[in-house]
Parts: sequence; C-alpha cells; structure tokens
Amino acid sequence: MSKTVTKSVAVTTGHTYSHNISAHKYGNLQYGSNGFKVGWQSNKTNPNCSNTVLATGTAKFPVTSVGWYYWETKS
Repeated sequence: MSKTVTKSVAVTTGHTYSHNISAHKYGNLQYGSNGFKVGWQSNKTNPNCSNTVLATGTAKFPVTSVGWYYWETKS
C-alpha cells in the first residue's frame, strides 16, 4: 500500500495555555497539528488457508486543526 497525504496549516503567535501539574510529575506541552493514528497490518495467505503476519505498524495522518497536547511524566 502506498499513499501520500499533504496539507499545511498556518500557526499564529500569541497562544496561551495553562494546566495544573500533578505533584511529583513533570508537565509536557506541545502545540501543533493533532492528527490521528491508523494501525495497519500486512498478511500473507498460506496454501493451507492460514495467515502469516508479515508486518504491522501505525501511520499518523495530519488534520487541518491545531491545538495543545499535554501529558505528564515521572521524570
């Protein structure tokens, strides 16, 4: 399978974001295109009708909306 997705989004300055950070955690923040993930799998059908998985993965597709993404880590 081969497919190309192309889209651009303009991002302006002056955005603000606030979030309470949990005790003993580090807050991480990223601004940009959120996109969405799609899982894929490539299979081979064997002569006995069973399937063999050749490869798996995920692809992230862009979207035209942008926003904040926040997550916390221990270190």
